[in-house]
Amino acid sequence: MPSDAERWRFLADHKLTLHTDGGLYMIHWCRTSGPGQPPKFFPISNGSTPEEAIDRAIARYNRKYGISQPRVVELEVRGWVS
Repeated sequence: MPSDAERWRFLADHKLTLHTDGGLYMIHWCRTSGPGQPPKFFPISNGSTPEEAIDRAIARYNRKYGISQPRVVELEVRGWVS
């Protein structure tokens, strides 16, 4: 689970926009057209909370680029140290 700082850093690093419309939070990538043209928005992810929308965008990025999540490894303890 990423921290709030990591979530906002992800948005800033990838130049993504977070906004809401009627209770649903959306992550978009915005590309500006020529002078006098409206910007084009490309949807990335959505969620019922900002954290959920950003986490989905991070998960999508990790799947696309083959970045695996750290795994939890259980280590066997063979004795006690005093």
